[in-house]
Amino acid sequence: MTKITKKLAETPYTSTEGLEVGRRLRLKQNKLVANYCTPSDTLDTLARSGWKGDLATVTALPFAKAVVIPMHTQCLVMGVSSPTCLDVVTVWRERTVRGVKGKLVALCTTRHCSDFILSRGTPRMAGEPEGKAPALTTLPTRLPAMQTIDMTPTWSGLLPVMVHILQHSESESSKRDIADELTKMARAADRWNTHCKEQCAVLEQSAIAAATAPQTASQGGK
Repeated sequence: MTKITKKLAETPYTSTEGLEVGRRLRLKQNKLVANYCTPSDTLDTLARSGWKGDLATVTALPFAKAVVIPMHTQCLVMGVSSPTCLDVVTVWRERTVRGVKGKLVALCTTRHCSDFILSRGTPRMAGEPEGKAPALTTLPTRLPAMQTIDMTPTWSGLLPVMVHILQHSESESSKRDIADELTKMARAADRWNTHCKEQCAVLEQSAIAAATAPQTASQGGK
């Protein structure tokens, strides 16, 4: 019999495959994260996530606010940003200080799947009433397939930055680099113009050949 050396519940995820929107995942350890949504968007996302608490009791953190999420905090999957990264929304209660109960806070963030531990069922999250947590079927939608976005910058988009560097940079190496890139751009434009001229010449020759073909055929028939 194989000896199990690590509990299944402590096994981190290795990919987003098979996960569903609405799945509740437990954070493996304390994590410093930043909120990527505005407070209103955070509360709207939380309302759509299947969380069953009272939104009026939740304080959504400001956009780009960096905080530490406590370990074992439950997070709700809201999307996928790569084969190994998840968009999640979470809510937790801050620590009690001098007998004053900490407030509920929420944020949206993106984390690597290995930050989360395998879990079973749908455990109750902070701020939810006592009782059985909602079933996963509240949000049965599968995670969307990853889409590739071409982020290659255009020359027209880079040109203002290049001009600014040439005008204001005190670094001679930066100016040389920009000059080299502009030279490459000019050479590429020259090659494109040459290509277009060659294509126009080919099309023109094809048009002339097509126009003279009937005349040649009729003369041959005579």
